[in-house]
Amino acid sequence: CYKDEIIFTAGGTEANNVAIRGVVEALKGKGKHIITSSIEHPAVYEVCDYLETEGFKVSKAVVDEYGIVIPSELEKLITEETILITIMHSNNETGSLQPIEEIANIAADRNILFHSDAAQSIGKIRLNVKDLGLDLMSLTGHKFYAPKGIGALYIKRNTPLKRILFGASQENKLRPGTENVVAISAMGKAAELVIKNLDNNISHFSEMRDSL
Repeated sequence: CYKDEIIFTAGGTEANNVAIRGVVEALKGKGKHIITSSIEHPAVYEVCDYLETEGFKVSKAVVDEYGIVIPSELEKLITEETILITIMHSNNETGSLQPIEEIANIAADRNILFHSDAAQSIGKIRLNVKDLGLDLMSLTGHKFYAPKGIGALYIKRNTPLKRILFGASQENKLRPGTENVVAISAMGKAAELVIKNLDNNISHFSEMRDSL
């Protein structure tokens, strides 16, 4: 992605809050309906529960016996009031990978913003926000061996997002406060090592496959 599409946060929980609350604050004049799933991390479902107390309606997509969201069932939940879909990339308890690209296509066709909490996927499988079709994606550093207390949020250019924190103008005015440069640098290094490791693993498994 472009470098200006990334803001740094204190972790995945803050990134999820900035994404979800930022979108609904920006678009609440258009509608007040959010779609999530029944298997989300507390960093997402607690935000959605709070928004319900603020007058938003939240619908939870069902999952199959493998803990995977069923896109066709999710699509049935969409209304004219739907402004955001937020579905995790992979589940932190079952490891199930969600059909993000398929859901992204549904969201794009209906002009609905799509956010994904990818904290559990970073460092384990390759992720490309452009290929996934996401508008917003949250991550946290300690899941791929960076220090605790550092995370990031991908925000696609021109995505409407209203700030929920107020202060100075750091991080495109979306996350005010002095950046933790040491932790950001450490997360960058961890990302480099993870990418190298993933490349080595992919090469190794390809050789194993070809030898069979």
